[in-house]
Amino acid sequence: ALGRLGERLSRDSVRNVELVLAEDDDPRLPFGTLDGVVILNAYHEMSQRVAVLDGVKRALRPGGMLVIVDNIPADSTARTRKEQTSRHSLALDFARDDLEAQGFEVVSQDPAFVEQRNGSMQHRQWMIVARRAKK
Repeated sequence: ALGRLGERLSRDSVRNVELVLAEDDDPRLPFGTLDGVVILNAYHEMSQRVAVLDGVKRALRPGGMLVIVDNIPADSTARTRKEQTSRHSLALDFARDDLEAQGFEVVSQDPAFVEQRNGSMQHRQWMIVARRAKK
């Protein structure tokens, strides 16, 4: 996937993007240089979320923003994180708790950021925006 993305960036002459292949426990982002990080439809897959959030926090400049968008659990009986992530979703409350535990300030959240229906298929995602402390 990174190879295809790299080819597309080159073909479209996009020069302000650097591709980084993360590890499970390290996003491998440059220290203190980023204004923002977006995690789109992937947070539920992160088995080492504390280490990843720590890596993101180190990479953000003071006041830098982290935006996470992920899938709303379709099944209300899936109450545990493990049950939800096995179904490629995660409740917003889990992510908010993770962010606050790692020292991020949650500045906004939208529990119904994406609500789309295509016939019998429904696609629903939440969004949360958090800030690294300015100190």
